[in-house]
Amino acid sequence: MKKYCCNYLKFPFLLICFVFFPNQTKSNSIDNIIAFGDSLFNNGNYIPALHEYKRANFFADSSYKLGTVSRIANTYFSLADYKNARIYYDSSSHYSGDENIKLDYYFQKIVCYMSEGDYATALLRLEQKPNITSEFYITKKNLYNGICYFGLGQYDSAYLHLKKSIPENDTSKLIRLKEQFEEHKKLNRPNENIAIMLSIVLPGAGQIYAGDVKNSLNSMLLVGGILYVGVFAPSISYYLTLPFFYRYYIGGLSHAKQIAIDKKLRKKQDFYLNLDLFDQASSDSLYLKKFFSISEHKTNYSKYLEESNTELKLLLTLSFLFYKEFISSQDVNACVFQPSCSIYMMEAVEKKGVFVGFLDGIDRLLRCHSLVSKKDYLYNSKTESYYDPL
Repeated sequence: MKKYCCNYLKFPFLLICFVFFPNQTKSNSIDNIIAFGDSLFNNGNYIPALHEYKRANFFADSSYKLGTVSRIANTYFSLADYKNARIYYDSSSHYSGDENIKLDYYFQKIVCYMSEGDYATALLRLEQKPNITSEFYITKKNLYNGICYFGLGQYDSAYLHLKKSIPENDTSKLIRLKEQFEEHKKLNRPNENIAIMLSIVLPGAGQIYAGDVKNSLNSMLLVGGILYVGVFAPSISYYLTLPFFYRYYIGGLSHAKQIAIDKKLRKKQDFYLNLDLFDQASSDSLYLKKFFSISEHKTNYSKYLEESNTELKLLLTLSFLFYKEFISSQDVNACVFQPSCSIYMMEAVEKKGVFVGFLDGIDRLLRCHSLVSKKDYLYNSKTESYYDPL
């Protein structure tokens, strides 16, 4: 009873505060919302933090707008939603009266384009600020220009701009930069077009050129084996093997190209990280260093082997591993679903047992064709596949 009486007494008090001290009460409420949002953001809970910042921004007056809008922009940036981050960084510039702060938000917009890999647009936006006079921001502009040209593969222009971002009296750093860029021609190798041409002449040759001997042997054995069966087996086998020969021959070309591109990206990443351009104490060094980084998504399929507790399941798992390692690795990207049909079947076997899981996997294989509609499944435009989990 006492608890309810306290609540009833509290309501008139709050009403009086809103009537007689509206600004103070509103300010305290917004401060509390922002503080709560900050605590969520600092703990990595970006989406709930975004909701709190937007709630504070809705009720905030002009004195709070810069703080709320800039927090929303930073949260979108942390969520890798760079398009919305740019919109709110623009709003932050609008609410700020300090030219240096406006420049900070302007450069943060540039970083959004760079984070998306859109280096050409980032360069274009940098050229729209020719009247920068501060030495700090001139250095920053040269650094960003250099990174963009590096991303576009224009290494001579990248060197000229990166050189300007280093103080003239730091001779040791300038010498190291020059020595490193003398080796920049290595970044153009292996050439993916040469890898494709070699694979056209001899399946697997492109992978050898790109430095992947294992996949080269896979391609040679698989395509060569199919060709042997088609030529020396009974005549009907020619028509049966021709689609498979075409599929794995073309798959070998595409994989040779991708292997060459990935190797070149790794060399580019190592070169970039060794440039020693970034001050460890600077606030933006972390996200500037992440450019050109390669995320490895190699799945560990051995877990299926460890969980195989029957002979039948072990046999199915070994067949799956053989397929993923030696056949699927040379195939064209033909599966329309995510996860792929083979992984779907293994997960079905793991959860439903060998017999039911195998039938479930066969059902998935029968549904995997070019007539799949976006009305039936959720489509992922990035992977160009339909989401169909178990």
